[in-house]
Amino acid sequence: MSPPLFASVSSLGGVQPDLSPARNLLIDGGLRLPNGTPPSDALIFGCSGGIGFLYGAFSYSEFLTLTIVARNQSMPDPTVERLFDNLGVSVTKVNTGSAAVASKALRAACDTGSSTLFTVGAGLLDYLGLEPELASMAPRVVRLVGYEQDVVWIDDLAGHPQLCSLAAFESARGAIKKARHQSIQLLEPLGPLDWPHTVLDAIVSGARDYDSPPVPQFASNVGTAGLIKWSRLLTDHRNPKGWPRMFRCTSAAATALSRLTECLDIHYTSPGASRPLFAEFLGEASQLTGVDFSAPQALIEQSAQHWSAIVSRAREAHPNIERFAELSATRKTLMRSGATPESGRLISAEQANCVCDCDILEEAAIETFRLIASEVSAIVECEREAISMLSVGGGHAQS
Repeated sequence: MSPPLFASVSSLGGVQPDLSPARNLLIDGGLRLPNGTPPSDALIFGCSGGIGFLYGAFSYSEFLTLTIVARNQSMPDPTVERLFDNLGVSVTKVNTGSAAVASKALRAACDTGSSTLFTVGAGLLDYLGLEPELASMAPRVVRLVGYEQDVVWIDDLAGHPQLCSLAAFESARGAIKKARHQSIQLLEPLGPLDWPHTVLDAIVSGARDYDSPPVPQFASNVGTAGLIKWSRLLTDHRNPKGWPRMFRCTSAAATALSRLTECLDIHYTSPGASRPLFAEFLGEASQLTGVDFSAPQALIEQSAQHWSAIVSRAREAHPNIERFAELSATRKTLMRSGATPESGRLISAEQANCVCDCDILEEAAIETFRLIASEVSAIVECEREAISMLSVGGGHAQS
């Protein structure tokens, strides 16, 4: 039996967390290119601002953790909202601190068949099989596409709707403090768009925001400055936040290297830190605008190779890290094929064991950090030049 989807829903799935559900909402709302085809994932990614960099390593009393975000806006909501702003799309955004009010609004959306974007805590979504305690630390934008009795169907990367209990979905909606019970709907069907002007503006503004921190105190951790800082910390034996000191013990090194594989290929990104997707966008931008972006596109393609090499360096450091990354890929495959929550939880448990049981030698970890630093330095050179070109329009008019 097919899921009872809303009548307006025809587009599902994609490659970019948060943005693919937004892309599908726009396509079902009428967004089309001049030739009548729907916009690609790459085009939507570029119009949201494209690539970026944010680095954070945190030491708590009981554990260490690492976060790298590879896109222009670090969090899901600003990324999606930037997309709508750049496209000139009118939406209505609702937040409420009341679970009762939020539940009433959700049921109204279900009853009226309104395809809606929601910000949720990923750890509470049945179909992901993640640990529930991750909910408040893992915001995710998904799309409501169907409803029946006590279950909802969600558009979230897979090419089919994901089944989630209504109770779990309502709990997930309340898990993110800054976006509690947030929802976004299109105000009206979408008409023709001035694509050349829209794409050029998105390229220039995205390039200029590449080095802009979400808050001033993060300035040294963002964009070019952040990449240079990370490159230095990877080989700094004196600084307590340098990787040879902060991540020198076996479990800490395993945490850092396993997190790298997730942050650069899965979390808030597509594989290769989204650089291959952005290079694809620049190729489409050349066709849409008549401006030749081949030079910055080539630089981003070079950068993509270095980002992928970082993941390879991390995976090659120890068999446990390789297994951790394989399990992440398995989770993604299972999610797209309709896995049970239990299978996801089993993967999470095995991944935790991969990190805890990793016996990587300190010398091997430090050598891996050094090799990664070399890749990061190469990324700085590629992306600094590419962003400089893109910030002023990127190229020259095609003849």
